[in-house]
Amino acid sequence: MAATAARAALASGKAKDLKLAHKLFMKDNKTVFKVLRSMPGADYKSDDRRERLVSLCHDIDLQKLTFEACMNKKLVAVRPLAHRGSP
Repeated sequence: MAATAARAALASGKAKDLKLAHKLFMKDNKTVFKVLRSMPGADYKSDDRRERLVSLCHDIDLQKLTFEACMNKKLVAVRPLAHRGSP
């Protein structure tokens, strides 16, 4: 992404073309940032919700999904509501 933006900036001679790197990055990762922004409001509202979130850290399936998401830099959409507890 950075190389693409640098190539565009060098070809045009305009520094503003370096913004292309950010644009391409956000195109690929916008969903991840939306999810991360929503977490504090959804999961940390009460002590009970915080405790449930902490308990998920011990779940092997969730650990695998998280690892895959981190390694591939994409959210893994395999059974997205599998770990959702009762309201």
